[in-house]
Amino acid sequence: FALGASRQYRKGYKLRMQSKGIWEAEQYFADRLLQADFERHKKSRREKLRKNFLDALRNAHGYLDSYLAHPHERKHRLFIVGRILFYSGKADEARQLFERMRTGKNCVNCHYNRCVESLVGEAMLLESEGHPEEAAALYDEVIKEGFLCERFIPYNKKLRNQIIKTAEGHHDRRN
Repeated sequence: FALGASRQYRKGYKLRMQSKGIWEAEQYFADRLLQADFERHKKSRREKLRKNFLDALRNAHGYLDSYLAHPHERKHRLFIVGRILFYSGKADEARQLFERMRTGKNCVNCHYNRCVESLVGEAMLLESEGHPEEAAALYDEVIKEGFLCERFIPYNKKLRNQIIKTAEGHHDRRN
């Protein structure tokens, strides 16, 4: 996401939080805000957004688990909360949610052969743990499914270029 877009997400998120309206919109805005702030490395802002967002979900649904257990959107909701945790620096908690996505049916409105959001979550974790080659392979699978190609094709190309540069740097140091 372009960092310049953060302002519009922030404005939309504030409006949604004030109206306590459509939860899907809140998920969208909170998720994008956390990603933008993660990319800017604003830890205090990420933590505040994570807390506010998860508190809002708890207030609306009683318990976070009841929100995550929704049978028709279970995997998607696990992915949303997992990404929020990941972008706010809670990779271990995100991993637990991403692992829960491996089982069960895909979401009712999902038209993919497999849970691509699960693949994205796993790729994010692998990349953050220093396994870019494995992450790139998972992004390839996401692209083959046709999921957000406009985002993942250029991202994966950039990741593969970084892998090549890193490999060339290691090769140059050996010689």
